[in-house]
Amino acid sequence: LGGGSILGPQTSQSAEFVANLGSRTRVPIISFTATSPSLSSRNTPFFIRTAQTDAAQIEALVAVIKACQWRQVVPVYEDSAFGAGLIPFLTDALQQIGVAVPHRTLVPPSPTNGDVIARKLDELDGMETRVFVVHITHMLGAQFFRKVQEKGMMSEGYVWIITNSVGDMFEFMNVSDIAHMRGVVGVKTHIPQSKSLKEFTEKWRHRFRSDNPGTELPSDLNKYAIWAHDTVFALASAVERVAGAGSSKFFPIRDRNSTNYFQTLGTSPSGKELLDAVRGTKFRGLGGEFQLNNGQLQSGAFKIINVVERGAKVIGFWIPGFGLSKNFKVKNEQQNRSSLDANSVLTGSVTWPGGSREVPRGWAIPKGKTLKIRVPVPRSYKEFVDVQNNGTAVKGLCIDVFKAVVASLNYTIPYVLSPFNESSGKMAGSYDELVYQVYLQ
Repeated sequence: LGGGSILGPQTSQSAEFVANLGSRTRVPIISFTATSPSLSSRNTPFFIRTAQTDAAQIEALVAVIKACQWRQVVPVYEDSAFGAGLIPFLTDALQQIGVAVPHRTLVPPSPTNGDVIARKLDELDGMETRVFVVHITHMLGAQFFRKVQEKGMMSEGYVWIITNSVGDMFEFMNVSDIAHMRGVVGVKTHIPQSKSLKEFTEKWRHRFRSDNPGTELPSDLNKYAIWAHDTVFALASAVERVAGAGSSKFFPIRDRNSTNYFQTLGTSPSGKELLDAVRGTKFRGLGGEFQLNNGQLQSGAFKIINVVERGAKVIGFWIPGFGLSKNFKVKNEQQNRSSLDANSVLTGSVTWPGGSREVPRGWAIPKGKTLKIRVPVPRSYKEFVDVQNNGTAVKGLCIDVFKAVVASLNYTIPYVLSPFNESSGKMAGSYDELVYQVYLQ
């Protein structure tokens, strides 16, 4: 360790442990892959995230949901520190726009737990909600969506929205795995194109072919490779600025004869200086402007993607301070707008599950269930509602209007008219009690 830093805890769970260790020893811990928002410099002051936190995509996800006017959403997420870290932020953002989260579904992080995933999908299929936000790794994603298709849930009426944990990794997924995801919508981190990125990518491809003859070349560098490059550059620049400023030696804080290894660790006298130097580093890297805010890479734009035959096509963008747009570049006079009309980005542009081009309504009567319509039993004005034959027949103007409305819908709602009456035929309570019975459902 010396008086330097630790670079590269790869998962949020391992980064949390190492970040706590870094705060104790005053050694900067730098990660470009630990994206869970539960990790922050507020709790671990020597932790630096040179990546966008998962929470950065929340506004883009919520913008898509708001644009389609869905009223309920069920988050489906991996049972890990990575998966759970995003959900409180997503739930709060949805509630702020009036979208309910009636249920949350955890899936095991191991792709081998296919039977467990199948049971979880059965639970989801028994719900009214048909809009699911999926936050899992791309490795688990391949198995998960294979099961979704096997269950017949990648069909018309369902909505699957993926976070960038899968959206950013399509270049590394098999075509056969992608085939199970046709119709999925999601977000993908936008890395702006530049001359330096193009030149670096060409050098990387040449080196990859030289070192891995016969191996299929990935179509492009993913965000982690780009962030890794910029992280190393930022750290090297910071080290140069603090070189010679202090000792790089650890000072013991406990007896080195202790059998507890962690008790033998000292503190870095130059760690705070290096920490401040990295945080203050600014430059234009391969991933765009490198600037850390509150110990993590500042948020940028996202692509809105739709999974088609062999991959994901870009159907629009979400731009900070602007909102949804079909194009990444927006006119100056539009910069102050917070969002665009939803129809200009999503309607007609997306191929939804089952091949439909119309935005799904986002709900359905659960399979095997029927909508129960309670009908009051009035003493008068029977031309409006008339319950006859002790509740076996219901007629009247209100009933005719209801049936006409249901018949005009472009989808079927199975229902049954159920009079709110006693065995004697009289109404089983007041209108307030009838309304309360509906409330209890």
